[in-house]
Amino acid sequence: MKRWLLFLFMIPNTLYAGGELSKRYPNIVGLWHLDEGIGTTIQDAMNEGATGTFCAGGATPPIWVLGKFGNGLQFDYTVFNCVAFENESKFDFGTSDPFYIALWVGIGNQIGGGKWIMQKYPTGGLSPGWALKHSVDTLGDISFIVQSDFGSSDYCQMSTVRTFPNLDMNNMHFIVASWDGANNCTSSIAIYVDGSSEPLKDIGTVSSLTGSILNNQKVGISGNFNSSPFTGKIDEVAIFRGKVTLQEVKSLYYYFRHRKASETSEN
Repeated sequence: MKRWLLFLFMIPNTLYAGGELSKRYPNIVGLWHLDEGIGTTIQDAMNEGATGTFCAGGATPPIWVLGKFGNGLQFDYTVFNCVAFENESKFDFGTSDPFYIALWVGIGNQIGGGKWIMQKYPTGGLSPGWALKHSVDTLGDISFIVQSDFGSSDYCQMSTVRTFPNLDMNNMHFIVASWDGANNCTSSIAIYVDGSSEPLKDIGTVSSLTGSILNNQKVGISGNFNSSPFTGKIDEVAIFRGKVTLQEVKSLYYYFRHRKASETSEN
């Protein structure tokens, strides 16, 4: 613990200043602060055009609320609302491509199992793709699933041993979920919460994937566009290409805990 604190004090403050995240992590491919507070679109802070829009056909749009930093979005499964980002090649990952996602999540009053917090799947949840989920049916664990095009039973899925209860929306957690590309289900998936690695259990169907996870689908937050919507708050969403270490997760956690709401662009 003392060594970690000493390491933090040795890091220059400019490392975490506005606009520095993309310099520290050149493998970041998407970053959405969700600070707009109005309207139905979300701008990519990387200024590269990956705009998110509130899902068409939803009964009620997400609600702009106070997020972890500045504004954020609140979702409600009872009226099914979500955000979709048009697919771009930089969001396409094959089975051997390492990648990770990061976001702040506050879990609301979930009903039923397998609520999708963030995902890249075809509409309806058909393979291939990946998703971060919160499952009430297993007492509130967080899980990450990576599924191939070989069939509905060809998927890796690891879930946290500890649980994250409902009705805790304002207690937001910084979650990082990663796939290292080595295609070993029990070791290729990692989940980190608030800067710490989580013990995981295997709830998948195979030890390694046979097919490819590559798809040309949209990235979404809350649900799969027509199923499994999430209830709760989401803020500060990011996608990275490449592997991530625990030290880098701690660095990200530190950055997002100290980011100012006025820092809306990384360029």
